Amino acid sequence: SEEEEMPLEAKIRMRNVGRFTPTSSGPNSFGKTNQGFVDTGRLWKKKMEDIGKDVNEK
Repeated sequence: SEEEEMPLEAKIRMRNVGRFTPTSSGPNSFGKTNQGFVDTGRLWKKKMEDIGKDVNEK
């Protein structure tokens, strides 16, 4: 049988490049960004607090 040609992207080994290292896309990495895991609920609360402060200042 004929050997398949492997694409160059598949041949290149994954290198650790600090915080820019791509993480796996499995179920245990859902919601993970370059900064790590993100608590979207906490971000939403902080955004609402900031909006509330802006409204109170006016």
